[in-house]
Amino acid sequence: MKPPSSLGLGIRRADNTSEDPLVHITSLQSPRILKTHLSWDILSSNIGAKAKIIHCIRNPKDVVCSYYSFLHKLKLLTPDTTWNRFFDYFINGNVLYGSYTSYMRKWYPYRNLANVLNIQFEDMKENLENNVREIAQFLDIKLTKEQIRRISNANTFDHKKQEAGKGHVLYRLGKSGGWRSQLTVEQNEVMDEWINTELKGMEDLEFKYGE
Repeated sequence: MKPPSSLGLGIRRADNTSEDPLVHITSLQSPRILKTHLSWDILSSNIGAKAKIIHCIRNPKDVVCSYYSFLHKLKLLTPDTTWNRFFDYFINGNVLYGSYTSYMRKWYPYRNLANVLNIQFEDMKENLENNVREIAQFLDIKLTKEQIRRISNANTFDHKKQEAGKGHVLYRLGKSGGWRSQLTVEQNEVMDEWINTELKGMEDLEFKYGE
């Protein structure tokens, strides 16, 4: 099998000007991979019905911490956007891509479709080889034990950090549970209440919060 064509939905050309990456989709050979942060309701109905979708989720406590660091390092936040202010923005959905809980609610009704594989960041951190094996099975790709080992090693946080360059500015901690050292006691309580309220009715969604 030839490696799948890959397209990240957010391309910047060599001359540093942006262009709509969607125009390239029809020219990609099948099978192809599209990476996106778009919510389910924005995706084409054909994608939802025909494509195989790997949906990766992460607990919202680590998400808000990682998100702030990412945007801050890219200088996409105004100088007066402190951590406390960003936390409030996140809780109220006033961030890029909108509300985290709204995103989760739109995905939730489709979580058990045969063409949807749901994985958690925390599970990948705990046992990446198991996840590689599960993804390969979902995509009907046969891998040897050695291939699974090599793919897993190539996708660890430490390897990716070295691949991008020592001390790459966009990388943070690369672990689960980093929120424990950043959220205040009050913020943690606010987020617990927010999760219980905003995601009510999604009881089988069990976040993992790391050590």
